[in-house]
Amino acid sequence: MTPDEPDADRATAQELSYHRPESPTYLEVHMNPFPPDSEAYGDCNQFFTDVLSRTVRVQVEDVSLRTLEETDHLLYLICHAYKHFLHSGVGIRQICDMAIFTEAYGGKIDWQRVLNDCRTIRIERFAAALFRIADRYLGYPVPEAFAEIDVDEEPLLEDILSGGLYGANDINRLHSSTLT
Repeated sequence: MTPDEPDADRATAQELSYHRPESPTYLEVHMNPFPPDSEAYGDCNQFFTDVLSRTVRVQVEDVSLRTLEETDHLLYLICHAYKHFLHSGVGIRQICDMAIFTEAYGGKIDWQRVLNDCRTIRIERFAAALFRIADRYLGYPVPEAFAEIDVDEEPLLEDILSGGLYGANDINRLHSSTLT
């Protein structure tokens, strides 16, 4: 893979991108989970400052990989969906990812921490709406920590469905979603 900007200062860059020559393969390396200077979602980084001290090992076929532990991983999925919501809309794919991850690892997730962290940055109703959509339309139950949050998920669902698989439907959605 070759860097898109070979002269980029790797000490200060927030994102580095690479392409494989003569291939559509593309890789982005983010130095922070979210741009720290973003007023909208830069605060999400506070949950991931010491994330490397909490990683877990998973086995994928015959390869052992280090990845985010379950609570951090779900919180990242929620914050990442929020970032996309603010820019171009959330795709149904992101809800499926959250629902399947929750089903597989829900017993290992510190749900109170997820709820508290969502409350810290005021996205608990957004997260509850995502879980409610997964429950009502995909058959994945709302986690108990989010079950009592009163939210009307229909406007978000309409926005998601109009945005397609990944959330970006047209040029107007590249800067803000319908609900924002």
